[in-house]
Amino acid sequence: MINYKDIVFCDEKTCKHFGNGCDRAYTEEQRIKAYRWWNTSGQVKWEDPPICFELERPDCYEPEK
Repeated sequence: MINYKDIVFCDEKTCKHFGNGCDRAYTEEQRIKAYRWWNTSGQVKWEDPPICFELERPDCYEPEK
């Protein structure tokens, strides 16, 4: 199966590492890049790109304080 960047992304926005040096954080910037990568045909109607996410909180998760 193909997925964006061949990475398992994390969407735990309550983690203190999210968007702060974490290369697996699925930020808004990553979302835009994924859509551009998947929809290179120039069509007006975009399809959702294949993105793999963690099913549970990763071991590196630390709550924001």
